[in-house]
Amino acid sequence: MRLAIVVSFALVLPVCAATAHAQSAAAGVERTYHLHDKVQVNARGIGWMDGEIVSIADGIETEYKVAVSGNRFLLASYHDLRLVAAAPPAPALQTGQPPMPGLASCAGKFEGRYGPAGGGPGPTIVFHAGKATLREPDVVMTDGKLSGLTSEKQAECWTGGGKIYLRWVDGARYDFPIDINDDGPIDTPEGELKKKGN
Repeated sequence: MRLAIVVSFALVLPVCAATAHAQSAAAGVERTYHLHDKVQVNARGIGWMDGEIVSIADGIETEYKVAVSGNRFLLASYHDLRLVAAAPPAPALQTGQPPMPGLASCAGKFEGRYGPAGGGPGPTIVFHAGKATLREPDVVMTDGKLSGLTSEKQAECWTGGGKIYLRWVDGARYDFPIDINDDGPIDTPEGELKKKGN
């Protein structure tokens, strides 16, 4: 007797789910997003942020992992997403050209390794010949397996107006502004760094 109830329940459930799906689609409620769609995600308390869907987890309600600026991710349901019209491709960055007029290469002005002023873990920047390498504590995964505990980004280094600007060579549009302090350390969005070596 119990077996019959379970079987009939299992047969009724997909029919109800299909009916509910058809009704919501007919009402225009259902929204489908795909991997790598450009979207805006509603970050509660912040507002709408531009991002890209980098993974999708199916469950009772589909959950989308959206990469947003600053190397951050947000998890959202379709209620908190909206598609962004495809923007025309940004012009390619010209390597060797300053990101703003009036800036000069850091070559010869900033050389060496800078690390957290208070010691301990944190980002480090190595300046050499007008280039910079930013190393940050991070969990790096390759093919689903832990492959490192730091990430590294290469940048061109430009200076002017009491600031250093790192422009990523991977084409990322986010420039990393750094304030130059009068007493030697530099202030980054990640905290104050001071020269640790050459």
